[in-house]
Amino acid sequence: MQAVLEVEVTVEKIDCAGHADRVKEISKSNYTLNVSLAERKRRPEGLTLSFTLEIIGASDVASMTISGMARLTGSESEIAESLAVGEGKTTPPVVETIYEKIYGLVYLLAGTMKVPHPLPNLVKKSS
Repeated sequence: MQAVLEVEVTVEKIDCAGHADRVKEISKSNYTLNVSLAERKRRPEGLTLSFTLEIIGASDVASMTISGMARLTGSESEIAESLAVGEGKTTPPVVETIYEKIYGLVYLLAGTMKVPHPLPNLVKKSS
């Protein structure tokens, strides 16, 4: 039986600002994503990373910075593959996984700030 890479995400800090007064009725969901990853701890069975995702809306409509840690558990090759940047991409697959796991939080924050919601495939779009 082949092991499957598991990624457990823990959010440690959230910082956000929204400017609903700058949102037009037909504002599009146009965000950029800045990513920071750093190795926290490496063990034979896995790797722990610190991450920061900064999601910035066009025209300063909103900004969200979400920081935390991601625990990757799996084989050495699976972990290496999740950290490798593929051809034609700008971010490793683990970033997409982290964003998918925190997207519900991002969606709720945008709704609370009354700004357009970032797309669920923002990482794919910007990669």
